[in-house]
Formats: sequence, C-alpha cells, structure tokens
Amino acid sequence: MTKEYLGLGEFYITNVCNLACHDCNRFNNFARKGHINFNEEQYIEFATRFNLGVISIIGGEPLLHPGLLSYIKGLRKLWPTSDLIITSNGLTLNKVKHLYEYCVANRCGLEISFHDKDDLDKRLWNEIEIFKQQNGFSWNTIQDEVIEHTGRDGEKFTTTSRHLTDEGGFRFLFTDAHTFSTTNVREYDGMTPLPHDSNPAKAYHDCSLKFSHTFFDGNLYKCGFIAAAKEFVTERKAEHLWKPLYDYKPVNMKQWDSQWRDKFFSPEDVCRVCSERANYDTCKTWLKKEYEKDKI
Repeated sequence: MTKEYLGLGEFYITNVCNLACHDCNRFNNFARKGHINFNEEQYIEFATRFNLGVISIIGGEPLLHPGLLSYIKGLRKLWPTSDLIITSNGLTLNKVKHLYEYCVANRCGLEISFHDKDDLDKRLWNEIEIFKQQNGFSWNTIQDEVIEHTGRDGEKFTTTSRHLTDEGGFRFLFTDAHTFSTTNVREYDGMTPLPHDSNPAKAYHDCSLKFSHTFFDGNLYKCGFIAAAKEFVTERKAEHLWKPLYDYKPVNMKQWDSQWRDKFFSPEDVCRVCSERANYDTCKTWLKKEYEKDKI
C-alpha cells in the first residue's frame, strides 16, 4: 500500500497554558482545562496509512501535560523516521523530569517560541541556561540557518532558524513568536464567540493555519483552528452560531474516504467561519495569575 504523505502533523495534547497570549488562535488565553492522554490505539491505523515529514507536539503548553513523555515515546514508535519536536514556550522547561533523556532516546527536538521581548524572554534564557547546566554535556554555540520558503501565491522568502545542540544528541530550536497569527473569531458578544461569514475560497487562500494539519483525539483536522474551535464553542454553548464547524468531518480511519485529499487541501464550507484575511499582530502576553508564583 502506498502511504499518504503530510509534511506536518501537529498533535494537540492540552488546553492548559501558563501564558495568556491576547487573541490566541487556539483559545489558550482563556482559563481552560483538559489534557488529552496518549492513546496508541487511536493512531495505529493513521501510522500505517500516513507518512509524516514533521510531527509537532503542541498545546496549550505541552510541558504542562503530565503524560508528555508518553507522547514522545509513543509517537516515535508509530512514526520511527519522522522529525519529532515539542513546540513550547519553555518557561517550565526545568519542571519536566527526564525530559532530556526521553528527547535524546527518541530523537525529539524542543522548539522554544519566544513571545515577549522583555521580562519573559529574559526569564526564558535563564531557564535554558539552567537546563544546560543540569543536563547534557559539551553544549555547542547557537547556530543560525537560513531556510527558504514558498508563500501562498508562489512568492519566495527566507527565515532564519536558530538551534542549539550538545554532544549527547539534544536539540533546541528557537523560534521568534513576537508576531503571530491571531484568532479567527470575529468578535465576542459577552462571552459568546461569533464567527465570520466569509467566502470559503478567499478565507482558505489567505489562511495562516492551513498547513497546521492537526491530530486531535483520534481524528485528523485540516487546520488547528477547527480542532480547537469546536471544543471551545461547545464550552460557550454557541453551537447554533457555528453550524459549518459542526458539519465539518475530519479524517477518521474508521470511515476512510479515498478522496480525502480533494477536500483536505481545498476550501470547504467550514472555512467560511474564518476571516478572509489572515490576521497577524504583535504578541501581547503575560503569565496567568496561577503561574505568577513561579516567577524568578
């Protein structure tokens, strides 16, 4: 059987986050709860059907998930040749026991996103230095790498990636998240999120998350917003306002559709709930109150 290929598969594992980034595109700026525990049975058939170029473990803040190590080990077992990374804000880097050992043993990198140019970034660099002192050996200097990209209209552009490794095999990747893609909620009526009513083709064309293909609770969603929004909208009891979101069918191995690509990589009616223009803004963030006691 010829396998399907996805360049990126994100595994969303928790709603819990220690940061409150204004207009977070996965609603983690709100006081939300809920971890998704790793269930190998949900993904065995996906692993037999799909090759994934890069697997990213995301949240929320994945380092706050008590079962994170199970994801690292389990996803590496299912996809032994994929690039595997954890995408994190890094502020609880030194609270996860055996993180270094599990990452090295399972060839899993740690991507750190820098959100705040002032106090939080300074604290983060301090956490990284503590991690280096307590883990690994013979740490190298930070290296820059220029990466070439192709935009949604075929335009070429480059970004600079920074990484840090040690001789034991651990790998940090450092990402600038001081500007980020914001939520696709049109506005809030009190606590009720209101959707857009866009042209699906225009919304899909300009979508900043259409390559963030997301595995969530045993299903594969075309983007991370759809996966996160359905749960969030349900929590706010606003299902009646978001009908296209609930009509959308993610890829499910128990109801396999051999023509899945025709919809997955094209505009669908669900795209109408999002803006016709991708929204980017300077990241405005702060530690949530319950995590302020952890300040250094």
